Amino acid sequence: MSICSTGLSDHEMPGSAASAGASTHDPSKPLTVSVKRARELIDVSHTTIWKLIGEKRLDTIQLGSKRLVIFSSIERLIDKLRTNASEQEAA
Repeated sequence: MSICSTGLSDHEMPGSAASAGASTHDPSKPLTVSVKRARELIDVSHTTIWKLIGEKRLDTIQLGSKRLVIFSSIERLIDKLRTNASEQEAA
């Protein structure tokens, strides 16, 4: 009988106490994107992307001299805008 390894240690196994509540990342999506790429993805101006960052509507990190936008914060922003638009249409 052979045992297939997952490559994960016991504390990283799904369902283990250590992994409970840990966020999971979809490997098909980037963790971060450049400010320029974020601007392209949501199709806004240079001024607007920096306004969204300044208002903390987009999360960023600094890596050396480069500022990176957390991809999941772009998704949250879009979801929130979509929800607000749906609510306005329903009213």
